[in-house]
Amino acid sequence: MRIGRLAAAAIIGGLAAMTGLSAWGQFPPMQGSMRRPQDGPRGGVPAAPAQRIEASGIVEAASPQGIRILSPTGQPWDLIPARGCKLTLTGKALPDVLRPGVLVLFTAEVEKKTGVVAEPVAAIIVCSADQHHLPGIFPEGTRPSEPGEGGANVGEGAVGGLPGGLPGGGFGAPLGEPPTNPRGRPPRRPRGLPDSPPSERFEICARITNIAKTGKVTVAVPNPHIRAPITFELAENADISLELSGQEAVPLIRKGAKVEGTGTQIGPSAAQITELKVELTEPLTFAEPKRTPAGRETPPKRERPHSDHRGPGDKGPAPENAEGAAEAPAAEKAPE
Repeated sequence: MRIGRLAAAAIIGGLAAMTGLSAWGQFPPMQGSMRRPQDGPRGGVPAAPAQRIEASGIVEAASPQGIRILSPTGQPWDLIPARGCKLTLTGKALPDVLRPGVLVLFTAEVEKKTGVVAEPVAAIIVCSADQHHLPGIFPEGTRPSEPGEGGANVGEGAVGGLPGGLPGGGFGAPLGEPPTNPRGRPPRRPRGLPDSPPSERFEICARITNIAKTGKVTVAVPNPHIRAPITFELAENADISLELSGQEAVPLIRKGAKVEGTGTQIGPSAAQITELKVELTEPLTFAEPKRTPAGRETPPKRERPHSDHRGPGDKGPAPENAEGAAEAPAAEKAPE
């Protein structure tokens, strides 16, 4: 009886072992010994530190996953942005880049009561809401330009925490929450104090709210200086610069742009980038290139006929063998 029980237990154990092996067999076997990455190689020898590199070249292709560049020697490299990569994009732009929701920075003389800018704006910057571009209206020379100045300390490409309730980041981002005071009235001035001048030069960093057909641009941002929205016109051939950072700069990278970056090499021709500077070589525009309609292609130039191929009515010097050619028919006539 005992022998029978042992035999039955052996059979059941064998079936269980076979079932387990068949289940594990569905997955590929693990190669090598199991070792955590931080343990390093065997023998306690620390792993070699990753090699730091400086990459530079011309953009060949760009996508949200990475950028392919050609180095000065013509070698292709794949640059993969690391988590928290510090990305900046600079260059020039055409007026069609200005649209509602875009954050702009400019300096102008503004009438405080009406918000009208008398002179056309000749220079304007399309920027991101970051440490160097805090939304607001500041008397000329008082705008904070370094991290920590003027109160708020915002990270590069941050999404929130900006003064006035405006969200940062996002090319053409929404305008944000309205100011706490719905009427936006500045505090009353004590009696007896002289009134401020009717107009003053301000450094304005605000989002575009409207662009009229006449070309007038309206911007708005909560501030204690000007009650009305600010309206201005762009000067002819105005200088439009780009100073973008963070995620909103990624879709604006174009083929042919110059790049400089630092990071860690992760392959023979690949690197993980922690800081990347992109400079556009052509003005940024969203307009589609003009295409020549079918059938309106420029006709090829008509070549002038060579002097040897003259028509019967063309005048000009006769060819050198004209005399021989004239004598040939007379020679064919036989004497009678």
